[in-house]
Amino acid sequence: MQLRHLIRFVDTEFSDTTEMYERMKRSGRVSFDMLWTFMTPGENVVYRCATSDEELYGKIRKAIYKLNDSCPPKWCLQLRLDVYDYNCEGYQKYSRISEVLLYENKKPLRG
Repeated sequence: MQLRHLIRFVDTEFSDTTEMYERMKRSGRVSFDMLWTFMTPGENVVYRCATSDEELYGKIRKAIYKLNDSCPPKWCLQLRLDVYDYNCEGYQKYSRISEVLLYENKKPLRG
């Protein structure tokens, strides 16, 4: 009985978010404040290597909005990624942090 109340509450509270998510998915553009709805754990993403500027792939483990460590601090969506790197002998799995800095308007979705 309590589970049904919880499900009804969640459905009611997030109905606007679900509608906005579907609209942005159809249009292929997303606002910064709705980025979290696309960056969910288990989702595959492309990120740019800071050293080689290559596009690499990772899997989202966690995503949180926070102020980053730059000076001055800036709002970002911080992603903890599981990535695989080839070191000329084999692939190694490791974790890395990637940030999407606050942006205005909407940006295109990739993939």
